[in-house]
Amino acid sequence: MSIPVGNQVLLRFYFSKRELTVTEDEHFFDPDRETLPGLPLGVGFKPPTTICEYKAPGGNWVVLEGTVVEDAEGEYHAVILVPMNGAGVWQYRGRGVSGTTPVCSTPRRTFTAS
Repeated sequence: MSIPVGNQVLLRFYFSKRELTVTEDEHFFDPDRETLPGLPLGVGFKPPTTICEYKAPGGNWVVLEGTVVEDAEGEYHAVILVPMNGAGVWQYRGRGVSGTTPVCSTPRRTFTAS
């Protein structure tokens, strides 16, 4: 995924009770998702607290607490602004916590800002 600098980017992630097939994963992250289902019924997992973390090129991990939106059970998103000097590969992931104890984490996903 390539994002122009100076724009917002939607960081989508999910927690599931089982590993999704490649096709299910691709459907979840498809940019034309409005026409496709989200997670399969009954697969979503809701951790006690959900946070999103992102890392700008050459930067440190930043935690987005309180800005994560639950779209459906186990399906989440957050929005960040890629600054004009933010060209490069960005990383992000979702994490589930109970208090300060980690419960689950999504794989790191990337996007390129140019």
